[in-house]
Amino acid sequence: MISLTSSFAKRVLVSIVAVGLLLAGPVLAQEVPSTSEDAPQPVLISVDGADQVLTNREAAVLMAGALDLADEPWQGLFSDVADGSDGAGFIEALALAGIVRGELDGTFGPDELITRGEFAVWVDNAFYADGFDPEPAPFTDVPEGAFYEDAVQRMYAAGITAGCSADPLMFCGEDGLTLGEVETLLARAVRLPYLISDCEEPGAWLLLCDVYGYIDTEYVLEYTVDDLVAPVAEALAVVEEQVEEGAEQRAQFDCSIPDPSFEPVCAWALISPQTPVGDLAETVVREVAKGLDPNSAYHDAEEWMEIEESGRYVGIGVRVVTVNDQWQAGCSPLSATCRILILTVFEGGPAHDAGLQRGDWIVAVDGESLHGLTIREAAGLIRGEVDTSVDITIERHGSEHTLTLVRKEIVAPYTSAAFHDTESIAYIQFATFSLFPGGAVEEFRERLAAAADSELLVLDLRNNPGGSVSVLQGIAGAFLGEVPVVTFHTRRESYDLDGIGEPLVGADSPRLAILVNGFSASASEVLAGVLQETGGGVVIGETTYKKNTGQRLIDLFNEGVFRLTTLRWTTPGGIDIGDNGVPLDIETEFPTGTLQDLMEWVKQILDNPPQEPTDETPETPGEDSDDSGG
Repeated sequence: MISLTSSFAKRVLVSIVAVGLLLAGPVLAQEVPSTSEDAPQPVLISVDGADQVLTNREAAVLMAGALDLADEPWQGLFSDVADGSDGAGFIEALALAGIVRGELDGTFGPDELITRGEFAVWVDNAFYADGFDPEPAPFTDVPEGAFYEDAVQRMYAAGITAGCSADPLMFCGEDGLTLGEVETLLARAVRLPYLISDCEEPGAWLLLCDVYGYIDTEYVLEYTVDDLVAPVAEALAVVEEQVEEGAEQRAQFDCSIPDPSFEPVCAWALISPQTPVGDLAETVVREVAKGLDPNSAYHDAEEWMEIEESGRYVGIGVRVVTVNDQWQAGCSPLSATCRILILTVFEGGPAHDAGLQRGDWIVAVDGESLHGLTIREAAGLIRGEVDTSVDITIERHGSEHTLTLVRKEIVAPYTSAAFHDTESIAYIQFATFSLFPGGAVEEFRERLAAAADSELLVLDLRNNPGGSVSVLQGIAGAFLGEVPVVTFHTRRESYDLDGIGEPLVGADSPRLAILVNGFSASASEVLAGVLQETGGGVVIGETTYKKNTGQRLIDLFNEGVFRLTTLRWTTPGGIDIGDNGVPLDIETEFPTGTLQDLMEWVKQILDNPPQEPTDETPETPGEDSDDSGG
């Protein structure tokens, strides 16, 4: 038995109100197309029990719901419809409206299966009571003079019904009618703005359905469908405010959504008739990603190409990040309390030559404030064509300075290195585990091989935002060889990943000091943790970023990429840095001064570790960086 609170009936009533078609009475005068060219293709309305063949009683409940008919008091119009039986009031309401007439013997046959022909007559009585003379329908199996012949012809001309099978010339009037078919016919008859279906045949909604499928099966963090829908609903509200009253709407369309809660997507498509459904699906996916953790995101093909090329670009040669007034990374959009901080100035680049420094704030480009922009949009203003000039306004120690720089092609370095002038101390700064532009592992191994004979190696992972797992394996392998360096935990399993390559340092290798700060994140935290745990490294500095998740890069059919959090990680020894960051052997702030001063300070603090955090003046904090840079 179909519930009297059918989900379809509710959708019908809500949608009728939405498009101004709330019925004043039980009969609608339906506008009819002048030709049969608008005859629809079969559309699946996918709900529970869609393939169930209905009885007259069940079909009557759905018809009454679609027409907004009240549950009439029982009057005994049909001898076989008992007072108080399921749907009795709706059956009587349909009879009073002249939609159903029953048999000559005064019976209705409530528990008999309804046929396609019988239901066609009901629809004809409800929507085309005045009748019209259509062109003959093309069905070859409708007998001349059949009781449903005229009804079928009008329904076909009105674009309500199509063939019953793969053969469009067959109507199958004597066959039973399923729940899905009834819902489809009624939706077309009342001209619902859209027909909701699931992702079985998603059509132009394929991107949304695919992305939801990945979230549903692979996302490792807790979430609800409401979390995903909330940003979509918020974006829809903004769009609705911009739509003028009486504006054009999209013609009736199929809306394939992965869950009924996503119906705001259909409403968005309805009021955006000029936007192709595929483009809208892409916009919706961006909003859905906002309902996940900050590390999950969607990138279209153009954006992903920019990311792949982020290690080589035309700009001024800096690595930047957005920081809010609480020194938290990743804020957006830019404002008085969300600003761009320079993390790294690449040696030999325009910014380096002009005197820009790590810790400077970029506040304007070519005289224009950056407020309201994203970091990617601001980076786009800083970049440009080779040998063109750009005015960069920075803030340093409370004062603003504007400098004119000439853009050059920039190849972002992975590492920088130095040796102490007099002591046997080697220093390697590793900036990012990014795959782009390539060669990170080779570059690092060269640096490490050159430092193998030093007494002390300082590995600086401050402000390193992490990156690729494969780069992590190569860097860790340079220290440890092919041993487990990280343990991954997905929704289905846990497994170890080993380092790659032969180790370049051994038991008689230099002491290892690893520098970290609040913006050492992800792969840099993994490396610091495993070198501390298995390689004897001493971790010095400030609490790290606490990023203990990893993301899978999923290639989509439209050449976009969906970055999805699909795993958590721990060190091979089981340390989870999600709560407290990498365990610090020496917790301290970093001194200001030259690189030579820093190396001497590290040696001194290793030889004489403080009992309490030092009070030395901190260096300007860095942050999880954006390699789009400038």
